[in-house]
Parts: sequence; structure tokens; C-alpha cells
Amino acid sequence: AVAVGWFVWRLFMLMKRRLLWRLRRRLILSYIFIGVVPALLIIAFFVLGAWTVTMNLSAYLFKDGYDDIGDDARLIAQAAAAEIGREAPGATATIARIHRNAAQAYRGLSLAFVPLGSGAPPAAQAGPWEHTPAPSAIPQWLRGRAEGWQGTIAIARPGEPDETQLVVRAAVPAIAADRRVGFVIADVPIDAVVLDLLYDRTRVRAGDVRRSGASGSDAATVVRSINRPEEEGAGLALFSRSVTFFDYHDWETNKAHRATVSMSFRLGDLYARLARAQPAQMGPLTFGDAILLMLVLVAVLFLIIQIVALVMGLALARSITSSIHELSMGTDRVRQGDFTHRIRIQARDQLGELAGSFNQMTASIENLLLTAAEKKRLEEELRIARQIQMSLLPRGTLDIPGLAVTALCVPAREVGGDYYDFFRLPQNRLGILIADVSGKGTSAALYMAELKGLVLSLSQIYFSPR
Repeated sequence: AVAVGWFVWRLFMLMKRRLLWRLRRRLILSYIFIGVVPALLIIAFFVLGAWTVTMNLSAYLFKDGYDDIGDDARLIAQAAAAEIGREAPGATATIARIHRNAAQAYRGLSLAFVPLGSGAPPAAQAGPWEHTPAPSAIPQWLRGRAEGWQGTIAIARPGEPDETQLVVRAAVPAIAADRRVGFVIADVPIDAVVLDLLYDRTRVRAGDVRRSGASGSDAATVVRSINRPEEEGAGLALFSRSVTFFDYHDWETNKAHRATVSMSFRLGDLYARLARAQPAQMGPLTFGDAILLMLVLVAVLFLIIQIVALVMGLALARSITSSIHELSMGTDRVRQGDFTHRIRIQARDQLGELAGSFNQMTASIENLLLTAAEKKRLEEELRIARQIQMSLLPRGTLDIPGLAVTALCVPAREVGGDYYDFFRLPQNRLGILIADVSGKGTSAALYMAELKGLVLSLSQIYFSPR
């Protein structure tokens, strides 16, 4: 693991050096981290927020519509219980009449009256009761509830033990002469018709329903989707599928269990459902449409600004790195000895001034090199002149009987005006000349050479220094 980590780190550093060596890549990467990544995070944040709001909104609308079905079932049961309490002998006719009126909204509605104790009206029922047989007794947990009960129950389908039917049930006590004579039970099975009704009310369509066991385990049954065929697969997009949770109960024990409902919807339908709460007109548009138009304009403006910023950032990075690239190429040419190379000045900014300074620097270096070459040439000529001048001076020692003479001359510069010489004169005499020409350098050396020629000539004719 350590070795692999070390090699990965080395590979990362190598790739970093290779990829980030060019300044343009660094600037582009910096702009991406500074401008693009935060924008993407902002977009992701708003998308996640919109998705969360959409999920909660769809779940709220579905639960609200679902609870309305329970409230309707309770109202139907309360109406039947009230009439049975006033006309106890007519329970069968009352149940049939209430069912006939309410079945126009809920086709699968089933009503039943379950008597309690002696002297109560006989049991009565109306409706198909296809999902389960009509209750013949009231569970013990419900007998003590004066206000009745409303909720969802799960009933196994007859002949299909692996499937479960969810039913909205309301139980309301019927009271006659201050005595509870029975309960009116109203069942609304959750079938395709009810789901279509829910969809019309909420614009949210329910899909599969999963229920857990009493302990919350995963060993429960699964209700098949009863959506329309054209609604299948509608939840592939991010903003078209959601889930909601609600409790269902066991009718015999009233134990609560958790059910999960998958939902599919269209985002436009949800917004239209919300927009109904603001029917005010703002010119040709409603208030909701005006808000939506403003959101779309802001989103388009944000997208345009981001694209323009991206293009400008890339263009700016290119302009900066182009100048840096020209400087780098110019530096390479100078390093190779080409001091005639000049950088093209493309902008009148700080980088343009830097390019101009680079051109001035290379021109100065070129002039310095020319001056140095000229100086070297002059020094070489002066060195040759020094050798010539030193060759004009006497070499070696001068031996005369009884006398040995030697001398040394070191000019302050390459050449100078100092001069000495020895002359053999007749009668075993020696002439010694020491001369100094005023000034230094080449002009003095020329005078000294002229002096040597004159002395050599005259020493052959005249034997007196005078």
C-alpha cells in the first residue's frame, strides 16, 4: 500500500509538472476553479433544492388529495350514521340511498351498517364489496371510540395472497336515543378509478405501493402498479418521480405499518396546480406565469453571463499567455546567441511594455557585444604593438670587459613612452640612453619608436650625446 501510494504520488506530481508547465493551462485551470466550478456548484445547489421542493410538493399534494378521500368517506359515513340514528328502523334504505348518491364520485364505494347489542337495527350493506366481505363485527379496539376512526387498511386480494389491496376506511358510530346502536363503515378501495381521480385533483399519479411488515421488515407484499399504460416509465427524469410514505393499519388490531408509494408527475402540471392559488392577472399573464417568466429570464441571463465570462476568460488567458510565450521564445533565441531577435508588441499594456523592455535589453546586449568585440580587437592590436615595442628594447645582458649591464622595462599600459638603449662607441666606450615621452599609450610609443630610429642613425655619426 505504501509503495502504491508513493508511485501514485510520483505519477501525480509528474502529471502536474507536465500539465501545468504551460502558463496558459494554469490560467485556464485557475479560471475553471474560480469561475466555472462555483457556478456549477451553485447550479447543482439550486437543482438539488428544486428537486427537494418538487419531491416534497408532489408528496404534499398527493397526501392532501389522499386525505380528502378519507374525509369524504368519513362525511359519507357520518351522513348515514346520522340518518340511522334518527330513523333506526330504516337502516337498509338509508345505506342504499346514501350509497347511490355517493357512488357518483366513488364508483367502488361500499357501505355497511354493523349493529351493536340487542335492539339495534339489523345489519345492512350497499355497494360491490369486491375487495373484501362486508364486516360483520366491530373490533374491540374500535368499540370504545366515541368519535369513530378514519384511515387506510391493507386487505389481501382474494385468490392472490402475494398482492394487497389498500382501502380507505371510515367507521362512524350511529347513536339513537343517546345509545350507540352500531357503526357505519365506508370503504373506498384504491383502484385505477380512484387513482385517476387523485391525478385529476393533484396532477400526481401513484405507482407501485410497497408495504412493510409489523416490525418494519422487508418481508411484506408488493402491490402491482395500476397506472395507465401511457404513464409507465414517466419517472425516468429527475423532476418527474418521487415517493411518499403513509401509515396503514391492521383492521383487527389497529397496528400501524408503513407503506411507500412511488409517484410520477410532470413539473409543468405541478406548477400549474400551484399557480391556481394566484389567479390575479398581470397584463396578458397570470401572476404565476409572470413569476415563471422572470425565473426563465434570470436563468437565461445567468447562462449568457457565464458563457460570456468563459469566453472572455479564455481570451484573456490567451492574450496573457501569448505574450509570455513570445517572451519565452525570445529568451530561448537569446540563450542560443541570437541577439537580433525582436518580440512583436501586440498590446499597449504592461505586457507590451515588458516586450518593449525585452527588445531594448536585447539591443543593448547586442551593442555591448559589438563593443566588447571591438575592445577585444583593440586589445589584440595593442598586444601585438606591445610585443613589437618590447622587441625594440635591448635583449639580454650587455657584456663589456669589467662591466655587466641588464635592464627591465614594464609599461603601465600595453604600450608606453619609456625607452632605454645601449650603444657601443669607439674607444671601448658605452652609450646609455634613458628616455621618457610625455603621455601614455600608443602616441607615446610612436614617438619612442621614432626616437629609436633617430638615435640609431645619429649614433653612427656623432659620438657625443650633445
